Amino acid sequence: MRYINKVYHFHEIVKKQKDFRKRHNHETATIFTIVFWSIVLRVESFNKLEDMLEYGVFNPLFKRSTKIPSVDAISEALTKWDTSALKECFKGIIGILFENKTFENGTIDGYSVCAFDGTNVHTSGKKKCSECATMKIKGKYYYGHKSIVAMTIGKEMNYVLNQVNLEVKSERTEINKKTYEENIITKSEGEQTGAKTLIKELPEWIDIIVGDSLYFTAPFFKEVLESGKQAVVRLEDKTRKVYKELMKHVQKDTCDIEWENKEESTHVSCWYIDTVIEDSELKKGEAGKYTQIRVYKFIEVIETKIKGKINYEFKEIIVGTTDKSISAKTILKIIHERWYIENTCFNQLKSYCNLEHCYRHDPTAIETMLMIMYMVYNLVQAFLFKRLKNFKEEFRKNKETISWFIEAVKYALVTIDLLIDLKLVERGFLYNE
Repeated sequence: MRYINKVYHFHEIVKKQKDFRKRHNHETATIFTIVFWSIVLRVESFNKLEDMLEYGVFNPLFKRSTKIPSVDAISEALTKWDTSALKECFKGIIGILFENKTFENGTIDGYSVCAFDGTNVHTSGKKKCSECATMKIKGKYYYGHKSIVAMTIGKEMNYVLNQVNLEVKSERTEINKKTYEENIITKSEGEQTGAKTLIKELPEWIDIIVGDSLYFTAPFFKEVLESGKQAVVRLEDKTRKVYKELMKHVQKDTCDIEWENKEESTHVSCWYIDTVIEDSELKKGEAGKYTQIRVYKFIEVIETKIKGKINYEFKEIIVGTTDKSISAKTILKIIHERWYIENTCFNQLKSYCNLEHCYRHDPTAIETMLMIMYMVYNLVQAFLFKRLKNFKEEFRKNKETISWFIEAVKYALVTIDLLIDLKLVERGFLYNE
């Protein structure tokens, strides 16, 4: 608490939170603090939060005069939240991270790189709101939301820069031929539409945006270039014209570049061509019809030794980029690091913070919960990897985990509650600067 107060001015973030309830029986700051720390403690649902409130788990965070809200009051406040104030505070945290030289010298080979990726959040088989999209999983319909996230990649300290929820574009009713039940089928915006918003709101110091094959389109490459940044995107569709052009080059010539990665026992062969990608929505001769890109093909031969026997694994990776000056080695490294957004951010929040769970099925409440979740993720990352001197090394050796930290926080709150009961400390002393 003292660390995020001193470095990230958390007490000011709390004060700036607002909502549009007509009656404020409980302070918005109090509600925000409870929601924030419930996510830190990985509370799975509002039912669990209700039990924790009843047992006074969060009492040490407040002064004795503070009126603690019920779960119903918290849930209602989330539907009326001023998300614009929350977003400004979120941007402020990213600004402080930058000022504190977190991204000094870039994140990958001198470049500041961020990845875009989408994930389904707050899915429900029963409840539906105005911004829900329909998903069919194993023959059953579910309603949920999709969040597109921009996150720095390359270092062990990866931070969420921003997120945007996709809006619903169309809705229709479908009759189930077997049960004759009516199902409302909704379709949301595509990831590229959401990505346009993220591109415009990225910090100026980001150099490269990396995405999966979904973003391998001329409009995306153009949007990135117009923002003053460069794009690196993986290609998996082998029917694309640029892929066929690349394969003609691969068949005619030996590889353009090759190198050994002794640390990972990997040999890499690389081919590349300079070509263009077409915007199918524009007619021939229209400005912006073609975008210049470089397309790479990497073949990785990975050598492993199991029980004295040497095995070889082959991997093929196709990548397109708008920047011809980036080295092939860096391009390959960027594509490998792209998985950090899935393996660190989404994996942690889905496994431990119930990212997919719907706490309150309301568009504003969902956006508010997501922003607070990503804020918690960033601040916990900053505390563990920047403030604690030995955590990074111990984490690399798998001797320390983030779960250990969560358990330590829980233990600390119980201990502080005991000290308060013994009148050795006053409630709310954690907020003292």
